[in-house]
Amino acid sequence: MINKDNRISLSELIVMKEIWKELRCTAAVIVENISLRSVWHFRTIKALLRNLVNKKMVGFTVDEHDSRVYFLKDSQITEAEAPAE
Repeated sequence: MINKDNRISLSELIVMKEIWKELRCTAAVIVENISLRSVWHFRTIKALLRNLVNKKMVGFTVDEHDSRVYFLKDSQITEAEAPAE
C-alpha cells in the first residue's frame, strides 16, 4: 500500500512499469526501453530511479559486472494500485 509520503509521480510510474515488465533489470535496460518511446535524457531516467529507491519503492543489487540490478520491493505498490497515466 502506498502512503502519502511515498506518492509517485507519473514519470516515476513510467519507470516502475519498465521494472514490472522485466522484474529485474539494469538501468541500461530501463533507459533503452524508455528511450524507444520518449526523448528523456538518460540522466533523467536515472534520477527517477534514484527517487524510487529513496522512496523505498525500488531496490537494487550489484551484479558481477558492478551494475545495479533494480527490482520492485515486496509489499509496495502493485501494478493494479498504480495511478492511471
